[in-house]
Amino acid sequence: MEERAVNSGRLPAKFLSALRREIAVWVEDGLIDGDQADAISKRYGPDEPEEDSGGLLVQAIYVIGACLIGGGAISFVASRWEEIPIPFRMALLMGTLLTCEIVGFYLWKVSGKREKLGEALVLLGALVFGANVVLIAQMFHLHGEPYGAFGVWSLGAVVIAYATMSGPCMMVACATSFVWFCGWTADHPHAFCWYPFALVAACVPFLVRRSYATFAGLILTAGAAIPVGVGFDSGEDWPTFLAIAATATLLFGMGLWLYRDESGRFMGAVVRIVGLAAMLVFAYVMSFHEGPASELEEHPWESAGWLWTVPLGFVYMAAIAVWTSVLRAPLERGDLRHRAIAVLLAGVLLTIGTLAMQPIGLAIGANLALGAIGVSLLYTTVKGQQRKAFWQGLLLLVFVVFNRFMEWDTNLLLKSLVFIACGIGVIMGGIRFERRLKDREAENG
Repeated sequence: MEERAVNSGRLPAKFLSALRREIAVWVEDGLIDGDQADAISKRYGPDEPEEDSGGLLVQAIYVIGACLIGGGAISFVASRWEEIPIPFRMALLMGTLLTCEIVGFYLWKVSGKREKLGEALVLLGALVFGANVVLIAQMFHLHGEPYGAFGVWSLGAVVIAYATMSGPCMMVACATSFVWFCGWTADHPHAFCWYPFALVAACVPFLVRRSYATFAGLILTAGAAIPVGVGFDSGEDWPTFLAIAATATLLFGMGLWLYRDESGRFMGAVVRIVGLAAMLVFAYVMSFHEGPASELEEHPWESAGWLWTVPLGFVYMAAIAVWTSVLRAPLERGDLRHRAIAVLLAGVLLTIGTLAMQPIGLAIGANLALGAIGVSLLYTTVKGQQRKAFWQGLLLLVFVVFNRFMEWDTNLLLKSLVFIACGIGVIMGGIRFERRLKDREAENG
């Protein structure tokens, strides 16, 4: 039976690159023979080209270069803009857009000789379209809300994305539509709830094709759109707090769910990072009892609208479904299991603290949420001896303690004693942990 490569995205690219070099050295030193080297190569796939990392780097270089050229061309035209007749301006704008799209499509889809460069030019065309919208409105003195230009831009980006099936163009459409959504929702606060669902539906064809760019754009825009829409529709702060906590919890759980499939682990890592970052930032902001959390006591349990319950209820139901699936089947990595419990607990604490409708309740819940995540990072080090997680958890807990003592009006002598004790504890803990790591490395090596 033919041996299957086991890499499938689980092993870092740096490790595979090093393994490729080491196999050649092992063969030269006589440690393994040619058949064994081939068996290792087939199992771990180190001879396979690193298309993902190299391709993304090349594409990023092409995109940056194309944007720089486009910016230079726009600056040159802007310096002579008033001297150019309007018909020539229109020809120049349309010609630039069509040139980018036609040449890019040919290089990418037709000839296939420069696929990355062609895709970068198609993306540049989507960006040029946005500049054209603004310049045409300026030429013909078209007036309207500024966010309307982003709405037109997003429609053009969607057309280009579907015409070429370009994930980066769809990411541009996500970003520009979100800007339009924020402005439009501010003027129409009680008719927003369809936007996140429409955005997800528009991105489905690109998600099926596993477009990382589209997936990242969708996660960021849809994740931010729900709290924004909830806040505008309700007219209160507490529904927004609930939406942020629920969305962050959902994203982290979705990342864990995607991690189970080897083909989705990259996207799962992106979602976990976004969810954890949102949870940490929100918990930190709410940890100050005289900060945004103080708004809870002004108008408790009052709301100007009711549509916000639709997307918020959907987020909570999705979070319950995702986390139920995650908790039923234990994760392979122990550090993710510990962190999953901590993030889920943090989301529950923030939700309970918000529903308490008292600033001190939300502040306590936020501090406990930060503490739970910090402790989970420290616990990871006990089980897996991970140096990075140890220092992350320790610094997070120290940061929380430092902020609380700076916020609370206590005796300066007490503060000094606590700071000194915490400092000594951190140093001693770090020394002990590093010593354990060295002892373990000595035993293994």
